[in-house]
Amino acid sequence: MTDPRISFIIPARNEQDYIGSTIDSILRQPERFVKEIIVVDNGSTDRTVEVASAKPKTIVLKESVPGTNRARQTGINAATGEIVAFIDADNWLTPGWSETALRYLSRPGTAAVAGIYAYRDLSKIKNIFLKYGFLIIAYPVYFLIHHILKKGSVVQGGNLAVWRWALDKIGGLDVNYVFFGDDVNTGKRLRKIGKVVFTHRLVVLSSARRFKKRGYFATVSRYFINFIWVILFDRPFAK
Repeated sequence: MTDPRISFIIPARNEQDYIGSTIDSILRQPERFVKEIIVVDNGSTDRTVEVASAKPKTIVLKESVPGTNRARQTGINAATGEIVAFIDADNWLTPGWSETALRYLSRPGTAAVAGIYAYRDLSKIKNIFLKYGFLIIAYPVYFLIHHILKKGSVVQGGNLAVWRWALDKIGGLDVNYVFFGDDVNTGKRLRKIGKVVFTHRLVVLSSARRFKKRGYFATVSRYFINFIWVILFDRPFAK
């Protein structure tokens, strides 16, 4: 029996400085797992398309309508792997990422697995603070939302692997979500048909540029309030 293969989908807009290294991190995964890499250009005006197009196993598609979920859905429509992985343009896969994702997805009744971010451009102390500060909140919320209320999961959209059958069963992604709350909505809808596992063992190395631009507490609080709004009201607090 052959291993299921993964279609990696990366939405991108003006990511010329990051997209090449992100694709390289996927190409370093065992070849038997990587079906294809689909970069969906969502209106770039820089060299994103040129950089991505030069990489092996990489398909570049265009999506003119802005929105992370809309770009990801364009990728889903073209994907041919049994598993679809959503990776952000500045997220590098860590060694063993594919094996970890497949191990969790192989559990009975599991539709998807979501992981965490570590930050390659922050000090070790700051990374520890961010990781454990997040997990102290995330795991209790995950237990409550996923296991008790069965209303969703803790999902970060740039580190998520989903069975293709599960995406088909929920009718794909909700493209009305432009940015905030898109991952929460996806986790909530997938939870209706199966388990959406959240684990600190599935790790990507991300850029801390959003924290540096907006500040840690502003970024986290904005994510948290949108998480609550989508779980309770099926819409983001902010677009």
